[in-house]
Amino acid sequence: MAKRRAAPPHLSDDEQARIWEVAFSCGRDYFNYLLELGLDCHERPVDREIAKEAWGRLRTAYYKLRATRAVPIGGETPWAEREFGNPDGEMRARMK
Repeated sequence: MAKRRAAPPHLSDDEQARIWEVAFSCGRDYFNYLLELGLDCHERPVDREIAKEAWGRLRTAYYKLRATRAVPIGGETPWAEREFGNPDGEMRARMK
């Protein structure tokens, strides 16, 4: 399980989505980016409940960021979408 530390409260959704990008894309925080949000889950799967909550808040910002990538991390369908779904499916279609 991920260890929680105090997360900086001043980060926008866009900034948080950038930090979560790798974890949302493939389910792991390979580069330890989530430490910036107070989560230590390096080299382990991201805690499912924490990721689900973050996905619910940040998926719109994540898709916006993903649309700027020439080659999106994680392939066609991101891990978080496969795991938690995308109630805003029309948004993903527009972002392609």
